[in-house]
Amino acid sequence: MPDPRPSHRLSGRRAVRRHPRAPLEGEDSLAAATRASLAAHGGRPGMEETRRLVGHVLALHAEDMKPTPRRIEQLGGGWVAEEALAIGLWCALSADSLEEGVIRAVNHSGDSDSTGLIAGHFLGLLHGPEAVPARWVDNLELHDVIERIALDISLVPGGYRSDGSEASRAIWERYPGW
Repeated sequence: MPDPRPSHRLSGRRAVRRHPRAPLEGEDSLAAATRASLAAHGGRPGMEETRRLVGHVLALHAEDMKPTPRRIEQLGGGWVAEEALAIGLWCALSADSLEEGVIRAVNHSGDSDSTGLIAGHFLGLLHGPEAVPARWVDNLELHDVIERIALDISLVPGGYRSDGSEASRAIWERYPGW
């Protein structure tokens, strides 16, 4: 079993340098984090269209404009990454709940599964798993497997140690070759 600790520490240090932390608590934390991300990364080559679309979404949000299918289509169909990001972000910014944001994000004629996924990720980070409506989860195929993987993903970066402990053995048994 190889020791992942040296590469884990190195990747963590690089991530801190490349991804400065933005405030993620309080009212409009997603907008604040988005502005911080644009400030840190928006000037890079190839970011022009992303910067334009995300900036436009932040302006719409500041004007309290809610996404509708027609307004969403003015951003594009979500068929390319920067459009999908902008649509998912706008739906998340404008929503009072995870359900509201995801429903807005999937109710347009474009790549709605991608935009719904993006909105759901943002809103899940903000509100936690308890924000997912029970009726969406109750009949979900492989629910227990998905929950186990999600829990493991959340635990591995901070808690996994290749030390032969019961927790590390359990990870290796569930994910051989990891």
